[in-house]
Amino acid sequence: MIKKELVGERLIGLRKENGLKRGEVAEAIDYSESAVKKAELGDNICLNLIVAFAEYYGVSIDYLIWGTKCDGDEMAIERLLRSVPEDKRELAVNAVKGVLAAFVSAD
Repeated sequence: MIKKELVGERLIGLRKENGLKRGEVAEAIDYSESAVKKAELGDNICLNLIVAFAEYYGVSIDYLIWGTKCDGDEMAIERLLRSVPEDKRELAVNAVKGVLAAFVSAD
């Protein structure tokens, strides 16, 4: 189960680490300051907002939701997959899974 208050704490931490005010973050991700405040309080967090925060702060969605830190390579792969057009994303994800499965089964 997602603990929204922990998501909010991570969002506050990222904002403060970067020396930003809520209004600055809101403007950068194209959401209202109220939406940013609610997210930081762990209230009313939608997936689109999580994605916007992740892209803005350069962290993974996993980190925001679960607190799991990814290394640079994992982040690069995630960014690439998110950049694939929606209509081709499933195909791209399946291709990546297939390649990785080949490496795992080779051992």
